[in-house]
Amino acid sequence: MSPIREYRWTLRRDTNVTPEITQTAQSLSQELSVSPILTEILVSRGIDYIRKSADILPTSMEDLHDPFLMNHMDAAVKRISQAILNNEHIVVYGDYDVDGTDSTAMLWKFLKDGGANVSYFIPDRIKDGYGISTAGIDHVHDAGATLLIAVDCGITAVQQVEYAHSLGIEVVICDHHEPGMKFPMLLPCSMLLNHHVLIHLNIFVDAEWLSN
Repeated sequence: MSPIREYRWTLRRDTNVTPEITQTAQSLSQELSVSPILTEILVSRGIDYIRKSADILPTSMEDLHDPFLMNHMDAAVKRISQAILNNEHIVVYGDYDVDGTDSTAMLWKFLKDGGANVSYFIPDRIKDGYGISTAGIDHVHDAGATLLIAVDCGITAVQQVEYAHSLGIEVVICDHHEPGMKFPMLLPCSMLLNHHVLIHLNIFVDAEWLSN
């Protein structure tokens, strides 16, 4: 079995970093109101003024692409909004790494603040393994949920999604990983959103729910 922590990522420290580069990173940090660690990374990649950085760090809603350009966004928004209005139990099914726990917390809080009947499930890395598992789906089913929203996982979980459907659980998958040869979205009662769509999903579930 591979060790739990196989790699340790560190920020490269160039020996030729000049005071000018440090000053640029500090100034950009103040202009963008973000961490100087982040702007140091940006400056080291040649993103050294605010107009360049705005392409990477959107500062307004106008900077975002239309999320409905993404396949299945409309279906996902309608299904989640329906679940909120009908007081269905929703489970946000996350992952145990940083982006998995962050996205779980973001979506759970958004739905909770909106009055949804929502809980979350993050699998145990040792006992449950990575991604959506049948044991995890059993937990969702035992909780009485009818809608599972997977974040940071699920894009290859074809059999697991089939199993969820057999238990009467519909599935929305928000995942940024590469798919396998077969997509869970080809199954009935599932929606697949791929590539960092959580912010878009929150915004448009909010708009759809308020319109009702």
